[in-house]
Amino acid sequence: MDSDQFVDALLVAPVAAGVVVVAARSGIGLAGLTDPVTVTTLAAAVCGELSPWSGEHRELAAWLLEQARPLRGLVVDLVDHPGTQWWSQLLDRSAQLVLGDDAVGPPVFTTDRSPWQDYAQRPTACVTSSTALTPVETEPIRSGRHAVAAVGRSDWEPTYPLPQAQLRIHSDARIAEITGPDDWNRLVQRYPHPHHAQQGGVNQNLHECAGIRNGPAPDWADAADDLDGVHFTFAGMLTALFVPTTHDGVLTTLWAPESESTLWLRQVWDEPRQGTAYPPHLDLPGDVAAAISEHVVLADRPRREPLHWLR
Repeated sequence: MDSDQFVDALLVAPVAAGVVVVAARSGIGLAGLTDPVTVTTLAAAVCGELSPWSGEHRELAAWLLEQARPLRGLVVDLVDHPGTQWWSQLLDRSAQLVLGDDAVGPPVFTTDRSPWQDYAQRPTACVTSSTALTPVETEPIRSGRHAVAAVGRSDWEPTYPLPQAQLRIHSDARIAEITGPDDWNRLVQRYPHPHHAQQGGVNQNLHECAGIRNGPAPDWADAADDLDGVHFTFAGMLTALFVPTTHDGVLTTLWAPESESTLWLRQVWDEPRQGTAYPPHLDLPGDVAAAISEHVVLADRPRREPLHWLR
């Protein structure tokens, strides 16, 4: 997509809108949005706040989109800034990091066509990696997965000390790149699940709680015949999450990823290089921690009860 299309895509995506609103209202601004660690951590925090199970997803998503509209100028500057080129970067095979159980192995891969896979938009068992944002091992937020762990608003509850390892992906690994909502829809249609035609893939709980019509997910068993991994770029995650998309009569809404990441359907790396484990927890960068804890960005939003960042 060109720059104007990218700006439009960011402004209609709740997570992207939330990141921009947070940065504008907290004073982090363009400088923070072009810093990989800061913007990745903000995105993880916004994803946590937009959890479908919060009871406020619909209201918060709509509010963020409304608040982001006057910030189009900031989004234009953001898209034009060289510091955001990495947002659309395809998989860096030399810089994949894994955390927790994925770092200590052995890896487990299960594509069993269970209904859970449609709901979770991932195989029953797989390895999840995220691209290193910095080569410095002592930095606490080294990847999107690190940011998700540090924010602590995910279903994932890491056990500390948190092991980490680096993977070097084989050059012939077959990767599907998700750069936006259309790519996710195409992947679903490329590998249709046998029961999609009958059930449509919509999870009733998601729909009732958050108004999300997730639609079908790929048949991961079939996908694993052709692919080794599915990579969600940072731009893809920002622009696709919670954005319903319909092509050829098939509706899909990506909702599950919380960071730039890759779902690995099989092992396409040699022995992982083990890094230093993190005890006892990951620390957020100071400016990001302040923006989150003070919650200046959402303080005037009508809500039924204080959100996580206000507690």
